[in-house]
This record gives sequence, C-alpha cells and structure tokens, in this order.
Amino acid sequence: MGGNAALTAALAAAAAGDTIQLAPGAYAPVTVTGRADLTLTGEAGASVAGMTITGSQRIVVSGLAVTPVGAVASLSVASSSAITFRGLQLDGGAGGPGVNVEVAATATGVVIVDSTFLHCSSPYCIRAFSPDLLIQHNTFDELDDSDAVHGFGGGVIRANHMDHALPHGGGNHNDFIQIGAGGPWTIDRNWFGVRTGGAASIWLDPINGGLIHDAVIENNVVTGHYAGQYVGIFVGGDGTAAALLPRNITVINNTVISGLSNSLRFGRAYATLPVEQRPLVVNNTGERLLDMCDRIRSGHNVFAVGQACSATDVIANPHLDASGALTAASTLLLERADPAVAPPDDFFGYARTVGAPDIGAIEFGATPAAPVPAKPHARARFVSVKVARSLHHLVVRVRAANAARVTATILRNGRIVARATHAGSAGRGLKFALTTPRHGTLVVRVRAFGPGGSALRLITARARP
Repeated sequence: MGGNAALTAALAAAAAGDTIQLAPGAYAPVTVTGRADLTLTGEAGASVAGMTITGSQRIVVSGLAVTPVGAVASLSVASSSAITFRGLQLDGGAGGPGVNVEVAATATGVVIVDSTFLHCSSPYCIRAFSPDLLIQHNTFDELDDSDAVHGFGGGVIRANHMDHALPHGGGNHNDFIQIGAGGPWTIDRNWFGVRTGGAASIWLDPINGGLIHDAVIENNVVTGHYAGQYVGIFVGGDGTAAALLPRNITVINNTVISGLSNSLRFGRAYATLPVEQRPLVVNNTGERLLDMCDRIRSGHNVFAVGQACSATDVIANPHLDASGALTAASTLLLERADPAVAPPDDFFGYARTVGAPDIGAIEFGATPAAPVPAKPHARARFVSVKVARSLHHLVVRVRAANAARVTATILRNGRIVARATHAGSAGRGLKFALTTPRHGTLVVRVRAFGPGGSALRLITARARP
C-alpha cells in the first residue's frame, strides 16, 4: 500500500494479527494508538518521518527506513508493552535534523534489534526510561555529538557494534553507552571503536541524582587510541558522593585496548565504602589499570601498565593482537580466569568449555571464525544472492562486501514465516537453510548491515510445480 491517507485508513481498519506493508515512498510520521497484535513493515524504499506508539501491545515494526523531513525523526513508545523494532535503517542525514528513539518508563518489553543508526540527533540515538529494554545486534555509526544509548531505566545492551562518536560542533556527547540511573543493567558482548571527547566508551554515573544499581559489564571489546579517548570503562566520577555511587557493579572478562589515561576507572569515593560494596573487577585485560586498588575488589586481571591489586592480578604485556584477541604468547591469560565468575560464553558467543576459561572477552582460538569488523564508513553491498527452494526448505546463499551482519527473512502474504541472522562478515559466503511452507509464493528479504549503511535485496521464490 502507498500514500499517507492509505496508511491512515489501513491502521484504522486493521484487525489483530494483520500485517500492513508499506510500498516504496516517503510517509509522514505514523501514530499507532490503542492497537494490539499488529505488524507494520515496508518494502525497499519505504521510509517514515517518525512514529509514536501509545496504549498498544504486541506491535512489530520491521524493514523500514526512518528519515527526517525538516525535523528530528523520532520513534517514541509510551504506555505500551511488547513493542519490537527490527531491521530498521535510521539515518538522520549528515548535518541533518537527526533521528532518535524515545522509550518511556511506561513502556515494557520493548525490543530494538538488527537495526542501523546513523547521524542521530544530539545528544543520543536511544533514550530509555523503560525497566526492561533490549538493545541487541544493532550498528551505531557516524554519531555526531551523540551517545548511542542514554539509559535511565534498566535492561540489556548486547552484541552491538558502535563506532565513530565524534565532535560535530554541537557538544561533547561522545560516550557510546551512558547510564545515568536505574537497574538492573546488563552490558555485554558489545564492540566499541573510535570516539573522541566524552567520558568513556561505557560510562556509569548518576545524572540528576539518579541511583544506578545492579549493573553487569562483561565480555565487551573496547578499542581506540584517539585524542580524547581517555577512559574505556568509567564507573562513578571522582566528584560523585559515596551515597550516589553506582552499587552492586560487576566488571568481568572485558578486553579494553583503549584509554589513554586508564582502561578502567572508578570513582574516588569507592575507597570510603566497605570492601564488599566496591565494584567486583575480575578477569579483565588490556592496557592500563592505574591507581584503582583502593576502589575495587580485584582478581585475575592482566594489564600492561599499572598496579596489581590482588595476588592474582598481573602487570605485564598480555600479548593481545590488534583486535584484542589472545595469541599463542598470551600465556598470562590462557586458562587463567576465575571460573567462579567467568560468563559461560565469550564475546563471540563461543562456550568457555575447554579447560579453565581465558582472561578477557575473547577465548583463545575464537578469532578465526569470529565476525570481521567492516571497513569504517563503508556501506554494505551484495556480491551475489542466490535462492533455491525445495518442498519444505529454502536455501539462501549470500556473498556481501563490508558486512558486519546479514539477515535473511522469508515472508508469505506479508507475514514472516522464517528468519535467520549471521553475525559477521559475509565476504567468504554464507548459507541460510530455512524451513518454509510447501505452498504459496514467498518473498525473500536479505539485508546486509555495514557501518555506513545497509543493503537490501528482495527475491520472489515460487513454489515448485
């Protein structure tokens, strides 16, 4: 369907379980109020200038571009539950009005996955007051004076790729993740790249007196050696009073090859708290752990420069490669982690099952099969996409260039019947084997995501005679 009037009419007439598919074209901001069990999706070339969802449940928004027209293009959710944003391309335009997502405290079960954020509106791409938001498998890039996430509620920030948070003349909001209140928070398996200015790649400190509690920071890879990139992971400012410091904080199995002054930094007032109330900092590795021993509970950390804060900490070269992965020379890390606190999987999702776990985010040997970071600023593109359909299955073979993630979605009559995702570069070729209905015409939607933008391919697969 196409046209703003047609979309408004379709929303008004839609019944529970319906899918509304937008034809290519630019649509005015969309309002969804008091609806349930509705899917809103788009064909290639369909874009909206924003969306507001209120008083609704079980809404899925997928496959759309979000593009500003004269003002910030915002997706906002309030007084709703089970809202999913999937496979969106949000691009505020270089020097343009920007894009963002606003999730109110009255919104629960909100999911933002498999989407790309570019040129967000300063100071954030996503601002979340929701108690249980899931932000997973997204790409954030070209963040002009914008943090990727401002968190004030709670939730999970997992397996995202964040790069190029740079000054753009309008401020200094260049932290990738900034948590100002709330909990519990889980921040795990994220990759962080270039950032200049701001406080840290991961920053936890109260904003307007908000209390942060129960935060787990694990299996993250923090990179970057650029001017202004002083700290990798930052918990509590030196000016933060002890009563307001983030509490029940766990920082484990991270690899931080960043931080010109410190890879990990914790507020000065932690030294005034009982030891058991200080952050637990275990199984981390990287470049610098300086002057933090009286502020943390430490163990099994290996840093190139700094002080050993426990009998199991080591200050020596961890012999990581340029990506932060362990090498054969990383003998101080191999099977040296404390298994009592090490997460069961590593940064890439590989199980830590062979012997004792390794220190850091990446288990030794995981790198060859791991995702290959896409080239900075470049847009993903397809080299080839081939589809073969049998009686019960559909096989999609994809080769793509500069792809950080590839998804294959199968639709019949506008509804998703199968879906699969591969995290990593598809340069060597990928194969998706999906179970599908025997009858009917299927639409295969293949999307490749890169830091500079995504590529979309639609293929019709007809039933075999």
